[in-house]
Amino acid sequence: MAYPRGVFELSQLRISHGRVVALDGIDLRIGRGRTTALIGPSGAGKSSVLRMLVGLDWPDCGEVRFDGERLERPSLCGDLDQSIDILRTNRRR
Repeated sequence: MAYPRGVFELSQLRISHGRVVALDGIDLRIGRGRTTALIGPSGAGKSSVLRMLVGLDWPDCGEVRFDGERLERPSLCGDLDQSIDILRTNRRR
């Protein structure tokens, strides 16, 4: 599919914080030159969406795309996250 430049697309996103599911099955498309407002009550996931758009958070599953290209978590962050998960697991024991 050809995408116009400057398009963000979120597909079937799921993100959780511990046992709390912040977003589940979210689809969103933001076109170039568009003004988009995210509104909702506290805890609805607005900040989670914004953090994913700028790469500060990554979904548990689903895709984040810009200009049709899937955005991937840098491998360094993946290695760091894996190390943190190991530390958390060891701390619980």
